[in-house]
Amino acid sequence: MSPVPSRRCETDHDGTALVDPHTARWPIVVAVVTILLAIGGPLVGRGVFLGADITRTFEPWKGDTPSTFIYSHGPIDDTIDFFAPERELLRHSILYQHQLQLWNPYPNGGAPLGSIPNDGLLSPLEWPMLLFGISVGAAWSALARLALAAAATYALCRRIGLSRFSGACAGLIYSTSGFIIVWSNWPQANIAAWIPALFLAADIVVARRRLRDIAFLAVVVAAMLLEGYPPLVVVAMYALAPFLAVRIWERARRDEAARQSVRQRIAAFAPGITPLAGGIALGMGLAAFQLVPFALRLGQLNLNYRGVEADQSLPPAAILTTAFPWASGGPSRLSALTYFESFCFLGAAAVVFIVVALARGAPQGVRQGVHRYLVATSVVLAVPLFASVSGRGQAIGKLVKDAIHLLPLMSQVPFDRLRAPFLFVLALLAGCGIEHVVAPRQREVRSGASARRWWYRGAIAAVVAFIAWDVADSEHTFSVASDDGRWLAHQAVVPALILAATIVVIVVALRTSGAARRGAITAIPVVLALEALLVTTSAYPRVSASEYFPASAAITYLQTHLGAQRVAPADRMLFPSAGSYYHLRAANGHSFSPRSWKDLLHAASPSAKSVPTQTVLNDDATTATSPILDRLSARYFVSSPATIPFGRFEPAAWRTTSRVVGAGTVAAGTVPGGPLRAVEVTVVGPTQLRGSLDYLDVTVRDRSGRTIATGTRRLVAQHKTTSYFVAVPADLPANNSGPWRIDVGLRSNAHDTVALGANAAAQLVLGTIRPQSDGLRLAYADAGAVVWQRLRALPRIRWASTAMVDTNGARRLRTMAHGGVAPNAVLLDRPSEATDGRPATVHATRDTSDGITIDVDAQGSGYLVVADALQDGWDATVDGRPATIRAADHALAAVHVTKGRHVVEFTASPKGWDLGVAITILSLLACAFAGPATLLLRRRRTRQNAPVPDDRATLASA
Repeated sequence: MSPVPSRRCETDHDGTALVDPHTARWPIVVAVVTILLAIGGPLVGRGVFLGADITRTFEPWKGDTPSTFIYSHGPIDDTIDFFAPERELLRHSILYQHQLQLWNPYPNGGAPLGSIPNDGLLSPLEWPMLLFGISVGAAWSALARLALAAAATYALCRRIGLSRFSGACAGLIYSTSGFIIVWSNWPQANIAAWIPALFLAADIVVARRRLRDIAFLAVVVAAMLLEGYPPLVVVAMYALAPFLAVRIWERARRDEAARQSVRQRIAAFAPGITPLAGGIALGMGLAAFQLVPFALRLGQLNLNYRGVEADQSLPPAAILTTAFPWASGGPSRLSALTYFESFCFLGAAAVVFIVVALARGAPQGVRQGVHRYLVATSVVLAVPLFASVSGRGQAIGKLVKDAIHLLPLMSQVPFDRLRAPFLFVLALLAGCGIEHVVAPRQREVRSGASARRWWYRGAIAAVVAFIAWDVADSEHTFSVASDDGRWLAHQAVVPALILAATIVVIVVALRTSGAARRGAITAIPVVLALEALLVTTSAYPRVSASEYFPASAAITYLQTHLGAQRVAPADRMLFPSAGSYYHLRAANGHSFSPRSWKDLLHAASPSAKSVPTQTVLNDDATTATSPILDRLSARYFVSSPATIPFGRFEPAAWRTTSRVVGAGTVAAGTVPGGPLRAVEVTVVGPTQLRGSLDYLDVTVRDRSGRTIATGTRRLVAQHKTTSYFVAVPADLPANNSGPWRIDVGLRSNAHDTVALGANAAAQLVLGTIRPQSDGLRLAYADAGAVVWQRLRALPRIRWASTAMVDTNGARRLRTMAHGGVAPNAVLLDRPSEATDGRPATVHATRDTSDGITIDVDAQGSGYLVVADALQDGWDATVDGRPATIRAADHALAAVHVTKGRHVVEFTASPKGWDLGVAITILSLLACAFAGPATLLLRRRRTRQNAPVPDDRATLASA
């Protein structure tokens, strides 16, 4: 192990101070201030460190969002519709129910929650969310993430031989690097922040092999695994292996005089491998309570899309983002390939220092092997990341990528995630470059070593030149921003100025002395901080606290009327799984769902385009009336106001003129009496609106002028005559033969006016949509959503007095899609117990997230059906005796119940949960024992090494 430098990197060979102690601490102060400013007001409750205003781009919240609203945080959907709601559920269960909620009952018929690490809330970096709540704790979790990345990088730099100054600068560079920035509030950013701690802990373990060091490594590994994104942990482990090999190899040759053989050096690996493997295994044991159920559940999930993602590479322009952050777009200027998948920011200043490190080799105090590891790893990762899309490097990049895919588990790792270790090693290289500037001492080098250095530098220059040539030659380099060259040029000004300023600082620091040199060195962390803040202020999400899951009238209606049943949102209504925050059970949503449940939703809406972890339903009448949704207990279907309401369309008469309506004015027309679902209003000609909130308000009146129903529809600027269908939810009398009077007005926050289609008598010409026998009732509508009550939906907990059996899955789906299963029947996938065809009464006395208790009074044998995804990870009992959960209606659950009164209980019991908890407890005990054991071993060694008194000398002195 190379000694940790103290003053040798802060003084010149003649004793002149290069970096005084105060200056050495300066970058630490700058890093702390930068991290605090990067997060900003949310740390003290002024806003939320989440892009929660993304809900404003989705319905129903979009209905009352001003048209002047600009969303600028990029595609951060998962952080709001998945992570935040799940973390809220877990936090509530831990703090207020004093238990870990194992099941989320809301999306996709339910999904595992606390038994798997998908939301990452139990990782140490997310504990602030547990303490302060998600809306406040997100900022403090971000602070913990950046502080960990900076501090661990600093400690690792000190360990490999860099000075305090350079280590602090490297920590600042890595903590504000592109991967950690763009994946903020995702587990990926937290795992990336743990990477330097992993390298540090592993290096200490193989060097010292103490029990408490093994425990430290175990805690780091467990924290990374509890973040719930294993692919990035796999990448980090593969990056760690050669680093440790280099460190062990170099420790084996510390004694140059001994001239150890290659065999002796290889033998030096053995003592460090065992404690290293023990630390990793112990870390897996600490996380076993979630890892074991997670591993056992993987077989039910379709993860084939990971293999497709793993084969994707970044465009050549992505490498430019290391110095020019917005070369491939930005948070508010997204392209086909979002900057989330291609952002490699380090900073123009950091890139200059990397060039210095490449040109001058290992700085004083850093061993050649470590420096060569950093360079080699950068090249090995850069080639497949950036040289496999196009250009002359495509063949080489594909060759390297194919070789990496041969490694175990790497075929499931999205390739862009390699940016995390890539930026980490580049940050360390930047630290080496800074070390050359702050401590530019030259070492005496033998002629042979000097020749090897030039060959080494030449090889590096050739690789860099090749990558640069490939990027410049690629026709896709600026394809994402070529449509706006002026914006691109404007964004390039600041990076160019910072690059020039960095070069000036380096020249002054190397060519001058005294105050000028100290000032130049002091400026280095300031330049790094300014560049980091310029990027984080644009990329980090900070919104008003009122934007954190705002209220919506449509959601309030569902909360009041839905009960224990389900809602089926169309397209991306209710923002896939944001309904979990509002405690709304949904037929679809965002979660890792069993294939059987996704099969059902696909059969209900065959043409819907779902992404791997999100199930989507089409916004059409066929989907809204699907018999499959009946069996999923979808009591309500939520449609977009922009979709023409379902029913029989009666078009309007031909318009001959128009009526202008505005503030305080109303135009009227008539339609035939009878049931009514929507009114068609024609807005004539191009319409420019000055207001940011404009609505068409429709009022339905009877002959006496009494208001029967009202409706509203958001109005936007248009370039031609457009028809708007305004839903009017009400139970209008079917036997009304007289006409309905329809009043239409404009509600605007800027006193706008619009022209509405009318006839020669100045009466509005209006179309209508009438009900039909489709099993739907228009229950609620506003400018954000149209809610349909599905009258044929079955109860979520129901009795099936008869059973059908079909062992063919595809045939089962066809039967259910065509309504071939009676309401009082259940469709099983294999023969089971007989039924009597007699009714029963069922009553749920407990219906919680982790357990359901049902009283059954059956007049004959039958099946108790629960329309949840309980086929796996749940146990059932009948009157306290274990019962078998049958696969019912393809994806649901059923238990056979005999005649009589019974109590049926379903309990969440994920496979492997008990085993995982036991392993975790044993691992915790082992970690708790590590500290005292280390102390006892140290005392024993001290006693053994103590000098033994010489009895003869004692007698002589006597």
